Amino acid sequence: MNKKQMERWEKVRARGKKRFILRYGVFGWGLSSGILFGILMMLEGSENITPVNWILNILLFMIFGYVWGLLMWSWTERKYQREQK
Repeated sequence: MNKKQMERWEKVRARGKKRFILRYGVFGWGLSSGILFGILMMLEGSENITPVNWILNILLFMIFGYVWGLLMWSWTERKYQREQK
């Protein structure tokens, strides 16, 4: 981690873990990936895309986004702590 990355992480970190996970994981990755997946399925011509499937796909991607956000927080925080030493 260089100095600029550390400064950026300090700002993100100050806003909190919960906000990071929601912003970058649940909404940033999960919601956008769920919508993109649905669009790709429609373009492919899948007949199984119903409104219920859309909602379930998006919810599933948002759950995975939460896990992804949590992992990214932990990974970045570990890198930051190593650099602090």
